[in-house]
Amino acid sequence: MTPPDPIKVVEARRFLADCDPVQIRVNAGLSKAELARLVGVTPAAISLLEAGLRRPWGRTAVAWADALVRIQLAGRPASSRTAA
Repeated sequence: MTPPDPIKVVEARRFLADCDPVQIRVNAGLSKAELARLVGVTPAAISLLEAGLRRPWGRTAVAWADALVRIQLAGRPASSRTAA
């Protein structure tokens, strides 16, 4: 699997730094487990990311940002397909 475009990673990380990921998830009525399925990580990883105890890199940053953008646009994602 090829790594994501470095520019997309930087943009994703910037978006994640500027938004409130927890509030986006909560406003959409999603659990950490549901968001984890969208991002392609474990619920424990979402907990660490949301708490700021782990910084997202590469595919995780892009997938997390993409999931949050889709959630914001749709209110709740139409699919729980992995976004990677």
